[in-house]
Amino acid sequence: WRVGLRTWLGVLGATQTLRGHILGESLRPVVEALLGDIDPGCVKAALAALKIWHLPYVTPYMEHLERLADPAAVRDELVSFAVGRGAEGGLVKEEHRKELVPLIIRILQPSMRKRSGRIGG
Repeated sequence: WRVGLRTWLGVLGATQTLRGHILGESLRPVVEALLGDIDPGCVKAALAALKIWHLPYVTPYMEHLERLADPAAVRDELVSFAVGRGAEGGLVKEEHRKELVPLIIRILQPSMRKRSGRIGG
């Protein structure tokens, strides 16, 4: 079913815009919720689908969000992506932080849940 989900998100992401579509705004929370999926492929497809809404708090940081969704690059991106208030070299604008941080948490949550070892349990 995940292959079907990725295909559906790919079709959704291939559209130019959903302005004026009856389901346009009701689909966005569903796509945002899929950012918390355990499968990185689904998360990347959901990020690509979010592009159609042209959200001002997502568009400038899309490259960083995609690297956070990539299990191989997440550690390096956590170090380089300065989100905090007053962070040195802060990349995130103050007005974007309120909407962007919940998306970042959703993307990172599955990788924190599946941690193992001494710290992760």
